[in-house]
Amino acid sequence: MEINSEEDYPLFNMYVRDFMPFFKFRTNKYLGHGGAHNPECIYFWGDVFAETYGNEPFATRADKLQASQWHKYEWVSGPELIVLLLDRYAYTEDEKFLRETVLPAARESLGFFDQHYKAGGDGKLDMQPSQALETWVGCVNPMPELAGLHATTERLLALPGNLTSSADRAFWKQLQAKLPPLPTIKTPDGKVMLAPAQVYKQKQNSEVPELHAVFPFRQIAIGRPNLEWGVEALNRRTEMGASCWHQDDIFMAWLGETAQARE
Repeated sequence: MEINSEEDYPLFNMYVRDFMPFFKFRTNKYLGHGGAHNPECIYFWGDVFAETYGNEPFATRADKLQASQWHKYEWVSGPELIVLLLDRYAYTEDEKFLRETVLPAARESLGFFDQHYKAGGDGKLDMQPSQALETWVGCVNPMPELAGLHATTERLLALPGNLTSSADRAFWKQLQAKLPPLPTIKTPDGKVMLAPAQVYKQKQNSEVPELHAVFPFRQIAIGRPNLEWGVEALNRRTEMGASCWHQDDIFMAWLGETAQARE
């Protein structure tokens, strides 16, 4: 297989090579710890949209993150990026790309979540304040970020041992052990289905964050355990569509719902 150079991957170069130092700096300055978070809605030079951040200068504002509440704690793009990087490595088996791009990005993205959220009495991360995409706010343990952390730690630990360090593997294992299970709820007739978060209080948009466990993170999909949780969530979703923020056709494909996908 012919493997293209990294110069052929502008998205990866932009986020991992060009933006990562800025993401790390912003995380430390705004939140006071290490790692790197990827905020939603940024310009192509990495800064948050002006209307999102707000007009008040950093030095005088109490809330350093941003004025807009729409995606203030929506940090799923970090795990999404790692999954894209891992997919590229799985396709090419490019060990240089793994060493120089995938693993450094994974350290910073997963390091952010490990340092930002503290463990509760059960030893599991207590992910709050948080939100599930733009749709649910006032959340605890949101599905998109949590499914992303499950997916990335699982896939990183499945990499060949000779291509990863003992320190990285030890970190992935300890983070994986701290992850709460994927949030679920019971339907009125007693079935289990995926939920947007462990706790979700206020709805303000029309996405289906519970199905991020299906896509892009493939934790619930054909060949994986608990497929019926995803099918139940798909069939009971209140927001439907295949445009804008909706990926119903992709959810259906990963869940094996071919008739629905065809329709």
